Amino acid sequence: IYADWMPSAAYLKQGPSGVETVHYEKSAAETVRDAHIKAARRGVRMFAEDIRPVFDLLNPAELRAYNARIWGELCASPPKSLYKMLSAIPHDALAGTRTWKTIGDYWMPNWRYAKPDAKLFPSKRSYRTTYLRRYLKWHLPPSAWRLANKIDAMLRKHI
Repeated sequence: IYADWMPSAAYLKQGPSGVETVHYEKSAAETVRDAHIKAARRGVRMFAEDIRPVFDLLNPAELRAYNARIWGELCASPPKSLYKMLSAIPHDALAGTRTWKTIGDYWMPNWRYAKPDAKLFPSKRSYRTTYLRRYLKWHLPPSAWRLANKIDAMLRKHI
């Protein structure tokens, strides 16, 4: 749900057969993470195949709409225990570096103006950085927010 094992594109180059994508080298940690993601997705697909006969009476479009609504609610206002468990999971390695962001760095529930509960975060540092990112996201103009993200990515890559 939160991650993909596809390689990150570094840049495009002109090759003998046209434009080719050049990918970042994956670290050992990223390779192990990718294997876990593939195994988890394979398990979800097997589970869905196993329970398919139970849901034959339901309309697939209704199931998709219900699923989207439930996921929307869970993402917008997750239970504290669910957020605490999932927010600490490493999610996005800045390509080519050893710096990892967590799911909590990207998952911004409906705390638009309210202060999130510090107990939900694995450390005080992650609480402060996530709270600052959320504050800036909702209070900066979109172009300034994109610039702040670029600066953050550059700093994480070089620090």
